[in-house]
Amino acid sequence: MQELKRLKEFRVQKKLSREKLARILNVSLSTVTRIERGEAKASRGFMDRMKNVYPEISIDYLFYDK
Repeated sequence: MQELKRLKEFRVQKKLSREKLARILNVSLSTVTRIERGEAKASRGFMDRMKNVYPEISIDYLFYDK
């Protein structure tokens, strides 16, 4: 799997640590870390949570390089 650089860039732009993003999304730190590193795919639920908390984001842009 490919590292999700755009997810990390978004998180850094928002001045969020991985821990803080995990708390906001109500997921584990390891989930955020593994997704950012490309060790796991983002689930539909993870993407839905991102979109609910940050409606301005593009799921295609962050997760699918589109």
